Amino acid sequence: MTIFRNMRLGMRLGIGFGVVLASLCAVSALGVAGMSRIGAAADRIVNTDWPKSQAAHKVADTARATFIAALQSLAKTEQTPFTTLQERVAEARKTMDAAVGQLVEHTVDEADKAHLEKIQKERKAYLEGLAQVMELAETGKVVQGEAVVAQTLEPRFAALSK
Repeated sequence: MTIFRNMRLGMRLGIGFGVVLASLCAVSALGVAGMSRIGAAADRIVNTDWPKSQAAHKVADTARATFIAALQSLAKTEQTPFTTLQERVAEARKTMDAAVGQLVEHTVDEADKAHLEKIQKERKAYLEGLAQVMELAETGKVVQGEAVVAQTLEPRFAALSK
């Protein structure tokens, strides 16, 4: 402390302002570093996570739409013509294909790739069951179609909707 007592007033004020200035620079540097981390996280969310989430929801939504169309095709009182239901299913399949393409495009790490593989496997089995139900409905085999819905289509639909 004797060092500070021996200094002139101007020197003490200069050291004090220097310490304040150094502290201000350190806090500013920490703030800029924190903001860059936040920016990187926001960029990842906007450019990677959000498109994957939207694509996954499209897969689930189109699975729901095709499931409803399959059930409607089996209903005897349905007023919608069968060709319209087939068109809905075809359009939903195109949308589902595009959504899976987006998922493939945005999937980079191994855990996501494994999950995507599972989704594609379930999707393939679901679409096979859907085609079978639509074929049975077209030929008027409603009871067999309902059995395929219960045994094959419904469990696959539940797996795709997760």
